[in-house]
Amino acid sequence: MKSTDNNEKNGLLKELADLKAKLLNLETTCSKYEDDLEGKDIELQQIIDLVPFFIFVKDEDGKYLLVNKSIAEVYGTNVEDLLGKTDADFAKNRREVENFIKDDLKVINSGNSLLNIEEQLTNSKGEIVTLQTTKIPFETIITHKRALLGLSRDVTKQKQKEKDLITAKELAEGSNRLIAAFLDNLSHEIRTPLNGIIGFAALLEDANITAEELELYVELITTSSDRLLKTINDLMDISMIESGQTKIIKNKININEQLEILHAKYNIAAEQKNLRLLLNNEMLNTEAFLKTDKEKFSNIFSYLISNAIKFSKRGTIEFGYNKDKRNNYDGLVFYVKDMGIGIPIDRLGAIFDRFVQSEISNTRTYEGSGLGLSITKSYVEMLGGEIWVKSEEGEGSEFYFSLPFSTDKKEIKPKNSAIAKKLNPKSEDKLNLKILIAEDEVSISLFLKNMLKDINREIIHAKDGREALELYSKNVDVDLILMDIRMPGFDGYEVTRKIRETNKDVKIIAQTAFAFPGDREKAIEAGCNDYLTKPLKKEVLLEKVNKLFKN
Repeated sequence: MKSTDNNEKNGLLKELADLKAKLLNLETTCSKYEDDLEGKDIELQQIIDLVPFFIFVKDEDGKYLLVNKSIAEVYGTNVEDLLGKTDADFAKNRREVENFIKDDLKVINSGNSLLNIEEQLTNSKGEIVTLQTTKIPFETIITHKRALLGLSRDVTKQKQKEKDLITAKELAEGSNRLIAAFLDNLSHEIRTPLNGIIGFAALLEDANITAEELELYVELITTSSDRLLKTINDLMDISMIESGQTKIIKNKININEQLEILHAKYNIAAEQKNLRLLLNNEMLNTEAFLKTDKEKFSNIFSYLISNAIKFSKRGTIEFGYNKDKRNNYDGLVFYVKDMGIGIPIDRLGAIFDRFVQSEISNTRTYEGSGLGLSITKSYVEMLGGEIWVKSEEGEGSEFYFSLPFSTDKKEIKPKNSAIAKKLNPKSEDKLNLKILIAEDEVSISLFLKNMLKDINREIIHAKDGREALELYSKNVDVDLILMDIRMPGFDGYEVTRKIRETNKDVKIIAQTAFAFPGDREKAIEAGCNDYLTKPLKKEVLLEKVNKLFKN
């Protein structure tokens, strides 16, 4: 009996030992599996961290079950801290979180995916990131909870490029439209006066033309010529500004004197439209000095005053200046105020832009190239100032520009009578000059001979620079030389310098069609007494001749 009991006992012990061995083996196997699973989890995390997209898994409560490094970085944290948390724990924008929750629940509750939706997320730096996201519903294997898998791609730069392309396209289309409008306007501004010149010049051939008709036709030809010349000058100015060839030559000028000249120049045009042109000189002549480019300063005011006259049908136009003490800035503010048509509020920001002027109206109520204000703005900025405008449609406009200012106590007294004489020259004592015309264009030389017919005793014509020197050497008693700058052979500068080697007294007036900044100074430096730009005007030429021989 005992033997049987021992056998049973031994058998149980063996079974227990076998079971223990199996348990130990199972424990070892489980531990190995756990190590393998942990290793695979680490590998999986490494893999999804390397993906340059946002990869995440959320449960129905919005908690992150799985995230990669990209999401953690955008929130300014790490993967471990993000797990088990929601977007609300890290997001900076509450509305963004609400949008995330809304889309997440839509996917989980409907069981339908959302593909390539656009989401916005404010990152830890406060920057708005645009995401393209796909959200897919699924059920967890172990817990059988509803969840979603998400994949997001950062498309912020791509979206910005798209916006930039759209903006560039709109700007290009707008620019093309404005250029087309400008070219159409420019064509009109060239063809209209040219048509007037050609048309009325043809009418002058009529043998039966009356004296009144002749006077009218000549006046219309002159007006058309001035209009065409202004358009050409505007184009030249814009070209010089665009190419960076515009030069600033600063000298000391008396502001009061310059404004008096401008008032005398434009007062007639204002009176012809029943407008009153007022000038306000604030400072005494002992203070009214400005170191600036005299020509640019005059051009700025000329554009603004002529615009005021053009766009006004009634009332007063006032121009002048006062001291500018804004923000301790020592300068002067110049202004032109009118009671004209004014500027629509939606155009105020564009009136100084190139080409924009021409498209304000297609009715062609007012002539002009539409480049004046753009040129004016460029000149003001070149002189170290700024320009701005105040305007109300139908009530008028006020243009202001500032320039740096320094005082000088030397007094210059502008004389109105002298200014009027400059603008309306009259020859009281007839001159009797021997004149050499150095000009390669036959038509211009004939024109000059006609303009000088009342003040010469003899005119000699040279067709190029070499001939001019030869004729001068044979006629050293000439009183006046009209020197074209651009001639075949020797140019006008070189001819002038050679003449000045032997004769310092003969009067030489340079004349050229190439009216670039600095040309006048270059001509004076070469030895010329004065300078004219083509097309030539008789009153201007005679004024300069009278000035040389009667002063």
